Amino acid sequence: NARLERMESVLMPKKFAEFQAGFPKNAKMKGLTMLFHGGPGCGKTEQVLQLCRKTKRPLIKIEVTDFQSKWVGESERKLKQVFVDYKTACDRTEVAPILFLNECDQIIGKRVGIRNSVDQMTNALQNILLEQMEQFNGIMIGTTNLTKNMDEAFERRWLMKFEFEARHRHCPIFHN
Repeated sequence: NARLERMESVLMPKKFAEFQAGFPKNAKMKGLTMLFHGGPGCGKTEQVLQLCRKTKRPLIKIEVTDFQSKWVGESERKLKQVFVDYKTACDRTEVAPILFLNECDQIIGKRVGIRNSVDQMTNALQNILLEQMEQFNGIMIGTTNLTKNMDEAFERRWLMKFEFEARHRHCPIFHN
C-alpha cells in the first residue's frame, strides 16, 4: 500500500523532523497520530512492531488496562503519567519513540451521559486523552477493532487512519 509506505517514510528520523518543522510555530500539536483499525488478527499490532523495527524507534506500548483503576482519580492520574513518561522518553532519546495505545476502543468510544462512577471515569479519561492528543508532539498509534462507535472528537484527532482487512491469515489488506 503506497499510503502505508509514505507513512513509514515520514517516520524515518530525518523526515519526521522535517514533518514537524512544517507545522506553524504556534501550533499546539506537532506530532503524528494514527489509528489502525480492523478485525482481530489482521496485522495491526504487527504493523506497529514493523514500523518500530524499520524506523529504529523505541516502542512504548500501553494497554488501556494499564491505567484503569477502581480507585477514584487513580485512572486519570495514571493516564496523565503515560504522557509525562512519553515526553521524558522523547527528551532522553535521539529519536522519538512510538507511543502505542493497543486496543484503545475502550477509551475512544462515544461519550455517554453520566449514570454512575464508571461513566464519570470513562468521560474523564476521554477528556484527558483528547487534550493530550491536541497538543501531542510525538508519534502515537492506536489500534482498535471498533470504529463505528468512535466519538467524533477522536475521529478528528487521528491525523491518519488505516483500515486493515485480512483475506487470509498473515495477508493483511490495507484500505485508505
